[in-house]
Amino acid sequence: MSKRNLRARRNAKQLKKAVKKEVKKEYTPIAKLDAESMEVIESFESVDQAIEKLGLNQPNLVRALKNKTKYKGFYWDFD
Repeated sequence: MSKRNLRARRNAKQLKKAVKKEVKKEYTPIAKLDAESMEVIESFESVDQAIEKLGLNQPNLVRALKNKTKYKGFYWDFD
């Protein structure tokens, strides 16, 4: 392969990476529910936001959302 082709290939890879970074993720809002009354206590724009704000474990929170089970004393649901 010529140097020109190698440079073009490298530039194409860099462009793909840059485009991926620019693509916005779509987030699904979630809600923290009271375990007894099932009333919404707090809402979050995304799982990531809840994890950051409350210091939760991502796999466990996602599992609770999918299985509709308690996690950290609360139920969690997609808003």
